[in-house]
Amino acid sequence: MTVISNGLANSEPVEFDSRSYVRVAVPIPLRAEFDFVWNPELGNAVVGGRVQVPFGRRTLVGVVTEVDISTEVPKNKIKQVIARLDALSVFAPALWNSLRWASSYYQAPPGEMLLAALPKLLRDGKATKLQGELWYTAKELGSSKVLQRAPKQVLVHAFLLEQGTVGANAAILDAHVQGWRPALRELVKKQLISSESRAIEIPVNTALLEHIELNESQRIAAKTIAEAGQSYCSFMLHGTTGSGKTEVYFDAMDQVLARNQQVLLLVPEIGLTPQLMERVSNRFLCPVVMLHSGLSDRARHLAWAQINHSTARIVVGTRSAVFAPARTLGLIVVDEEHDASFKQQDGVRYNARDFAIYLARQWDVPIILGSATPSLESLSNAKQGRYQYLSLKQRAGGSALPSVEIIDLRKSPVESGISRQMLTAVSDRLARGEQSLLYLNRRGYARVIYCNSCSEGAKCHRCDAYLTLHKSRQQVRCHHCGYQGVFSPACSTCGESGLSSIGEGTQQLEQVLKERFPDATVMRIDRDSAGSESKLIEMLDSVQSGAVDIILGTQMLSKGHDFPNVTLVGVLNADQGLFSTDFRGAEHLFQQLVQVAGRAGRRQVVGQVLIQTAVPDNPFFQFVAAHDFESFSELLLSERKLLRYPPYEQAVLFRAESNFPGDGLNFLQSMRTWLKQRIGERAIRVYDPVPSPMERRAGRYRAQLLLLGADRKYICRLVGDCCAVLEADRFSRKVRWSVDVDPVDTY
Repeated sequence: MTVISNGLANSEPVEFDSRSYVRVAVPIPLRAEFDFVWNPELGNAVVGGRVQVPFGRRTLVGVVTEVDISTEVPKNKIKQVIARLDALSVFAPALWNSLRWASSYYQAPPGEMLLAALPKLLRDGKATKLQGELWYTAKELGSSKVLQRAPKQVLVHAFLLEQGTVGANAAILDAHVQGWRPALRELVKKQLISSESRAIEIPVNTALLEHIELNESQRIAAKTIAEAGQSYCSFMLHGTTGSGKTEVYFDAMDQVLARNQQVLLLVPEIGLTPQLMERVSNRFLCPVVMLHSGLSDRARHLAWAQINHSTARIVVGTRSAVFAPARTLGLIVVDEEHDASFKQQDGVRYNARDFAIYLARQWDVPIILGSATPSLESLSNAKQGRYQYLSLKQRAGGSALPSVEIIDLRKSPVESGISRQMLTAVSDRLARGEQSLLYLNRRGYARVIYCNSCSEGAKCHRCDAYLTLHKSRQQVRCHHCGYQGVFSPACSTCGESGLSSIGEGTQQLEQVLKERFPDATVMRIDRDSAGSESKLIEMLDSVQSGAVDIILGTQMLSKGHDFPNVTLVGVLNADQGLFSTDFRGAEHLFQQLVQVAGRAGRRQVVGQVLIQTAVPDNPFFQFVAAHDFESFSELLLSERKLLRYPPYEQAVLFRAESNFPGDGLNFLQSMRTWLKQRIGERAIRVYDPVPSPMERRAGRYRAQLLLLGADRKYICRLVGDCCAVLEADRFSRKVRWSVDVDPVDTY
């Protein structure tokens, strides 16, 4: 590890003095830690504790990584720690070891890696212990004239009076009285409302659901997991969609909770968290908390504190929840382990699934990786005996897998992207009172807008991409950089007004369906329509209640959701991704199709899946139609082995971007020269740098360089040395560069 003090590289050794020194990781994009003088008046320095330190002209919150060290930094350049924020480490030993490993493995700056594991308020230096929560109670009015001409105050006072001596907190008031805060402040001034601080408690559901009886394959899987006991073992739970993997998770969780230990349950998307939280809360008589990036800073801090003090027994969360500060962890579950959302795509580029496996080793506890379409990496590990393979081949409750039919778009008439055969199938479901789900992984109204006069398409001025029309708001948007503009009916190139559109999006499909089926209730669920967690929950509740006839959505609908009345799933643009430049493209597309197909017929009625494609003869669709993931994965694994691609060799992707074309490529070419000289005759492939598939994005020109090799330990040292050289090289500051270890895409 490079050691620098206060931003200056050490120049020459100096004599040590009697002062005590500590090493601190601060949140800056340098793979280095920094030495500081420790003031004994602050108390004892502790590894894993937060401190405030001077850094240049700033004061930063960092984490102590070593204490009582020797330093070679000159006395006149080393500074003193300003304050000690923690008397004890804020990290459990297993989490600390895992974070230190991840910093090295993913070539992440140690300060950024450690601070990423803490909620924002702790990164800002706030205390780990939260103050109590304010509860409000109302006093009786002495006179009815006290609150004349203050209707909102009357409403707030009346509500709190109904709550009696129990009172209400902010969350309860938010749920029942809109805009209550100004009125409450006035009531406090009038001494009609009193407040007190109470300890924050996690609500526990006492009306628990009955346990579902496991079928034979579920019992075998649950028994195998139970026999592993309390020691480390990785289980690959491969269960077809609707096979009841969650009930197997719950059975394992039962035993862990009986030992008074904590459980970490990871899901890939925020949209899945509320539904799973409800199932968990209705199943277990213990405190359960959510942990994901959608929470407010205070809510995230509160959840962190409740986990840290072992008040919360079950943690349900997304990628970043893998850093939950559990103190008595007994089990980790990663649901939909194949999902690319577990990989952080910017900043510290860690994979939460792989981090969770390392964390389970450190805790010496079992981990369950569940999926209907496991990643090839996990399947390979299972075949090599690193993971114990468990299979659930039958759907729970006796329901059959849906039938899959491939629609040839070359022969079938199409109306706004929907074939006549699919429209007929939707009509049949409406007649039977059943629900249909149509899947189109493209937001907006139209993919491309072009001019009939000059044939120019409307392009983003910052990206090599066309603007998407969002007709409902009369906007054009770039789905890559976020640019939004007002839609103009005149061509920006020639000024003519004759514009046409190509390619259907979910908004256009919604319009077509409403016109075709005017008596049906159509609901579009995508990032535009379900912009908040509460809105998404409301929409999903409407679907599950049967109030919606046709559900139309993007990838956020394809996984984890249980829609009991959906008997038809239609996939409108199945070819997207089939001919991807990314070597994982076919794998990801197969996973998407299997996941969305699994939403159909999850009860007694046999479901039907219709997939539209312009290349029906492609063997890919034969595997999908037969639900044959095993044969498909075997084919992909044989191809990967022949090409020496992951999982058989490790991939590292270097990226570089600049405001000027060519700078990134030149930078990566110099890096390749350095790597080739260092590697020598070793069996490591370093490809030529190439422009990224979308070269210009958000105004910057991007390039990438791929490295592949089987010797992971050597690659880790090689890439680490390369990063150290780049950080010391002045030329590297002219570009923005990054390193992605085990990338999930090469886009």
